[in-house]
Amino acid sequence: MTTTNLTSTIDRLGVLNTQLAQIENEMKALKAVMVEVGPGKYQGDVYAITVTEPSVREGHDKVMKDKIEELLLAHTSVQFRTAHTIFTQVKPSVRVAVRKDVEVAA
Repeated sequence: MTTTNLTSTIDRLGVLNTQLAQIENEMKALKAVMVEVGPGKYQGDVYAITVTEPSVREGHDKVMKDKIEELLLAHTSVQFRTAHTIFTQVKPSVRVAVRKDVEVAA
């Protein structure tokens, strides 16, 4: 294939890329609205949305954390523990699904 033959393909990919960016921006804004509404399950006419709470996870579950603190607390400095503690912020989740009681035409 020559470059001339690829012109329409290149331009179509560019158009699709632009449309995709616009759609992603709109989805991000709509999800932000749902996050503001708060956690829960919501239904539209055709689709359902589930918003989950954000959560923070501190490396290990509580049992492991308690055991580690018990074993190491007396033998490590606050600076060492702070440097080796991992905090992960999980953003609120918004899932979109077709309602089970509604048929969507393709």
